[in-house]
Amino acid sequence: EDRGWAVGDEGKLFQWRGHGWSEVRNVVGEGTQVRAIAVVPGTDRPQAWVAADWMGFGSFHRFTGSFWEDSGDDYYGVIKDMEFVDENHGWAISSSIGDSVFYRWDGSSWSEFARFDDDYIDLALTGADHGWALERGGGVLIWDGTAWTAGAPISEYSLNAIAAVSEDDAWAVGGTYDLFHWDGSSWNQVWLGISSVYFYDIAFAGPNVGWMVGDAGVIMRYDGVSWTALNRAHVP
Repeated sequence: EDRGWAVGDEGKLFQWRGHGWSEVRNVVGEGTQVRAIAVVPGTDRPQAWVAADWMGFGSFHRFTGSFWEDSGDDYYGVIKDMEFVDENHGWAISSSIGDSVFYRWDGSSWSEFARFDDDYIDLALTGADHGWALERGGGVLIWDGTAWTAGAPISEYSLNAIAAVSEDDAWAVGGTYDLFHWDGSSWNQVWLGISSVYFYDIAFAGPNVGWMVGDAGVIMRYDGVSWTALNRAHVP
């Protein structure tokens, strides 16, 4: 709660130290675009990563607790998402020349792991041997510790984000009506009672604490039972 990170345009990176935000300079090159940032959970000292690229060529940069360093591993395309389970297990998805390229961090280096034709845009990891990758058109891949394989499609409509608490508890969101919950056996649509807000992202801090953000400044909170708009006055 006394350290956080945020990224902006033109390679800008900001750090929260418990009392205010300050810009961290010279992490990536001038003109480079930071595409994703991820904090590594379960470590003794703060660790984080950013993926940044310029003209289709990118690199991974790591915060080791006191300074940022280039990992020396490159990627091609534009990173859509990056997530970590721990300091030895991480994934990133890049969009490159019509393919989705999956990069894997094994504790020592990044390497290309797999390529898929569809447009995968978001990751949700629940452990070293389980995770989800969301395809924009409503499809999903599931990681079993060995390979990414197609799971049951979530929806026939476009989706924006996926979040998972466990293998039996995951959520996906996109558009105005499109909120879906995975209960361990199937994806089921959840009715919010809001039909005019477009939702962009979803995140969970535990099985009973979840958040969604949409346009018009709408923020929804999940309490383990239902979703409630925190700023109801902003809901059209």
